[in-house]
Amino acid sequence: MKELNAEETLRALAIEKEITEILGQDSNHRINFNYHDHLGNVQLNIETINPRYNQMFLFFTGVGVSKLDVLTKALEYTRHYRDQSDSYTIQWTSAGEKEVRTSYFHGRSIEEVLEKFRYGRDRNKTTVFLVSLNPKA
Repeated sequence: MKELNAEETLRALAIEKEITEILGQDSNHRINFNYHDHLGNVQLNIETINPRYNQMFLFFTGVGVSKLDVLTKALEYTRHYRDQSDSYTIQWTSAGEKEVRTSYFHGRSIEEVLEKFRYGRDRNKTTVFLVSLNPKA
């Protein structure tokens, strides 16, 4: 991954801050920006960490020619995701636990929402009881 100059670094930090502020308006989730090389480009996974369950979920994934390029795409997605996707509720539990947990996601399809939910977790250690499309407000 190409190193950013000082001006680009400041711009990247400003975009990360704006994304974090937008996502933090509705919750106290922590946000992680996970960058890595992807076939000569930069892939960004924005992960949200739910403090109540101490679980990580995928919010956004994208690829760009540079860190600033993919961050700009992520910011655009973050600004408009509620208007361009549906809201879903997932009820689930982890292996060995009795509590049924409820988590909320936005996506264009059930498949996309399940991909965000399953991100980084072992499918054999999680049981999904219900995935439902929420009514539009």
